[in-house]
Amino acid sequence: MTQPPQGPPPQGPPPQGPPPPGSPPQGPPPHGPPPQGPTNPYGQYPPAPGLPSWAKTLFGFLIGLPVSILAPILAFGLVNLEIPTELKVFLVTLIPTLLGIPLLFGKRTRPWGVGLMLGLAIGSFVLGGACVSIIDGSSGY
Repeated sequence: MTQPPQGPPPQGPPPQGPPPPGSPPQGPPPHGPPPQGPTNPYGQYPPAPGLPSWAKTLFGFLIGLPVSILAPILAFGLVNLEIPTELKVFLVTLIPTLLGIPLLFGKRTRPWGVGLMLGLAIGSFVLGGACVSIIDGSSGY
């Protein structure tokens, strides 16, 4: 039988190896507490200049509705072109949508793009329903 060595008990925690990879560093930051944002001695910051986001979205919507009306007019303009019908349908549906997609990427233009896409979608559904009812009413059935 072996006995532990005689002497005083070890002081402090047992020695450890390096922390596992991916673990956060231990202890306080070497440069003090994390910095806080700049403070304004005059109170709150003024609102950002320009229109609020809801107004940009509303104006984008109001622009999108006429664009959805102009898409069928574009289709009538493409009728006389000597291109396949599939390409005509693709262009009529794609061109209005492509107008709003680049606006979605910029933070400042995103509300305009969202409103434009909403206007296109709602205008397309409303006009589609109106066209179906007109065609159904004029067919004589």
